[in-house]
Amino acid sequence: MKIKKKRSLFSIVLFFTILFCAAPVMAMPSDADSNTAQMRGERVDFPLAVGASTDFVLERALSNGEGLENADWYGANIYFDPVERLHFNLFLGAQQGSLEDLRLELSTGGLVTDVTGVGKSETAFAFGIGAKADVMEFDLLPDRSKTELFVSGGYRRTDSDLESAAGSNGLQPTALDMEIELQEWQAGVGVKQRFDDLIPGISLLPYLGVKYSDVDIDLSGISSFPAGPGVTASIVTGSRESNDIVGLFLGLQVLGWENRLSLDIEGRWVEETAVYLNGHIRW
Repeated sequence: MKIKKKRSLFSIVLFFTILFCAAPVMAMPSDADSNTAQMRGERVDFPLAVGASTDFVLERALSNGEGLENADWYGANIYFDPVERLHFNLFLGAQQGSLEDLRLELSTGGLVTDVTGVGKSETAFAFGIGAKADVMEFDLLPDRSKTELFVSGGYRRTDSDLESAAGSNGLQPTALDMEIELQEWQAGVGVKQRFDDLIPGISLLPYLGVKYSDVDIDLSGISSFPAGPGVTASIVTGSRESNDIVGLFLGLQVLGWENRLSLDIEGRWVEETAVYLNGHIRW
């Protein structure tokens, strides 16, 4: 038994090593955890699951030197499989985040060169939809089956107000009435390997992939900062997009309780730095 476990642990390390060497070098989670068909128990065959998730976007570079930081998405998820290999995910929750290095423009024309703006959004309703398709199963590791190739895609959105703002020099606005429209969409491909023999009653499913993802943030409304005698500055309005759109995701899904309970942790790098946590259960 110990030798078998050591071989399985070695297989996990080998699995990630092969993928890191083979994969080319993310906005939304990958939806790699969206399988509810694989969680079917003996009592219920209807492929439906519910759960909760939190996505911490620590930082993401936007166009024109601006950035999105500490953008948290959290709420409930509903999973449904219309057919065996197709999985849908509906997210309903809330979002809040900060915008850094916002450009400021003078009332007399031109951009402020030595001061930028910082803004924090209010907590607002957010929703998202995602889909994952299991393309095929194959053997990637020696003496190890259940390697899965999958594709995924999704969209999420929130509309909120800018709750507070300040200049990078600490200056406070004399007027602030701005709205933020944030949209994200993604499409990706990944590989997942299932290990059923490391822990009795528990299945471990590490996965890795590459993804296109994009963000569009539209700022509208008014703001005013004192910039000198008779001169004010305001946050530049309009749309700003992602600075990078291709990234890497790496995660681990844990299945238990007769494949009815799923826990997932995922990290995303390159075009953003983010951590995703998810748990869901079927009855």
